[in-house]
Amino acid sequence: MPTKKTNTNMVIQPGKLMEAMEAVHEKLSKGIHPLKRKEPAFKDDYFLLLTAMAGADNDIDPREIKFLKYIASSLGIAQIDFFLTLCAKLSASRLETAIRSVKKEAAAPYLILDALILASSDGPIKEHESQFLGLLADCIEISYQEVVELIKLASAIISKSPLKLKEYSKGTQPIKPSSIHSLYLKQIIGSDSQISEHIAITKTKSKPKKSVRK
Repeated sequence: MPTKKTNTNMVIQPGKLMEAMEAVHEKLSKGIHPLKRKEPAFKDDYFLLLTAMAGADNDIDPREIKFLKYIASSLGIAQIDFFLTLCAKLSASRLETAIRSVKKEAAAPYLILDALILASSDGPIKEHESQFLGLLADCIEISYQEVVELIKLASAIISKSPLKLKEYSKGTQPIKPSSIHSLYLKQIIGSDSQISEHIAITKTKSKPKKSVRK
């Protein structure tokens, strides 16, 4: 019985396959928050704290609303109106519950970064926003040095500066640039080779020596 010949016209073209995969990746990975896969209850707590940050100066600017909607979408939260209403009558006990939730999930660096960018979205950070952010940082027990590094990262994102991002990458990095690539860094780092360079800096960076007390 004669065997069927393989159709040699059906040649797989790796280049076209890669182009298709890159197009799908661009669509599906756009604006994904690193915390998106967390439990819904935690994401509600996290987003509630961000919304409270927006209301710290008694005036939520349309630019802050736009940013909140972006973060809500990146977390898989459908509506923000519920959180705006909740913040209008937010109790100390509900606020404490949300803070404990963020601490439990070790999400403090992400919250501070998002809060910094949110507070800066309508201009320089105002006094009440700065006070709220400082109290929040104390409550979630993030160190002063981590906050300093996150301010550098927020500045790089806001100014869209590759140089500032590279400078941040030389430090302790409370948040790895690769973890927020689709959320914030695509507009700064255009190519995979550039993000690989920043990741390489992380891997090769020497650990600081511990000081010895006499």
